[in-house]
Amino acid sequence: FEGYQNLARMVSKAHTEGMYYRPRVDMDTLAQYSKGIIGLSGCINGVASQYLLYGEYEKAREATATFIDIFGKDSYYIEIQDHGLSFQRRIIPGLLKLSKEFDLPLVATNDSHYVLKSDWEAHDSLLCIQTGRVLTDTKRMKYPCNEFYVKSREEMLALFPDHPDAIDNTLRLAEQCDLKIPFKVNHYPVFEQTRALEIHTDEKGFNRVLDVYESVKRKLDQSKNPDAPLFTLSDNDRAKHMKNGTILFDLCKKGLKERYGVDYDDPENYTPKPGQDEDFAHKVCEKMEYELAIITGTGFVDYFLIVWDYIDWARKHGISVGPGRGSGAGCLVAYV
Repeated sequence: FEGYQNLARMVSKAHTEGMYYRPRVDMDTLAQYSKGIIGLSGCINGVASQYLLYGEYEKAREATATFIDIFGKDSYYIEIQDHGLSFQRRIIPGLLKLSKEFDLPLVATNDSHYVLKSDWEAHDSLLCIQTGRVLTDTKRMKYPCNEFYVKSREEMLALFPDHPDAIDNTLRLAEQCDLKIPFKVNHYPVFEQTRALEIHTDEKGFNRVLDVYESVKRKLDQSKNPDAPLFTLSDNDRAKHMKNGTILFDLCKKGLKERYGVDYDDPENYTPKPGQDEDFAHKVCEKMEYELAIITGTGFVDYFLIVWDYIDWARKHGISVGPGRGSGAGCLVAYV
């Protein structure tokens, strides 16, 4: 799981900090986030492979030593490929020498861009669609052969009859992976106040919101099981909800006044506009309480605050913001 998280971090950094035509990471970043990750020397575009392609074995050796330092000897493989291309076959002896010199396991792989060999024509057409070219264009992007499909063990053994261990190591490598993603856990980040906010902490008012949550949860529980015990928030639970809940509550109260002219703390002082119900102010306050209760009870307070934070920043810096979509974006709390 740590390796998965590190891989995700590297992918993000590659796109946000290392983009140059394509996303990239440098060796320092790779070393920083290498824990829990298994490394392969790569295809023809791998660092060592490129050196071998131009006859620079010593540089390929130095690069391999660097990758061993980064990943560790037990988590680094020398990768060999054969799609029938002369330049691939030219570097295989050098890759085998690196494997032997550093006592690294070999792994035989095949680039797979389509499932069956017969899919290559459809894939070629898709490439044309993707790049805006036609099949008859001789200078377009095109794969050099039709070997880029998911090959069977037998087909891979036929390519590397002298290295059955390299085929076996595909399974060994897979068995090294042990990723269990914890589901049913809230992974949202926690909102932290990084700038001064003028927040009036109304614990008494927010306790009313928590009372609404208790009431809604009890009705839901009893609709499923009439004998269910009455749901009650402990003092500790209420204190946890208060931390950021009162911030969202105060922002909503301010927004309610700005959007509707309704003072949550003094709804009686609101004069209904033409066409509005006499009790419009009370209704809108009750709706806000109900939505805040659901948002709080389901653990989405921090989510709303984080989204509010960057939208608020964008608006203050002249960056256009769309209205959002869906029931979450369309609710009263989001509006105020």
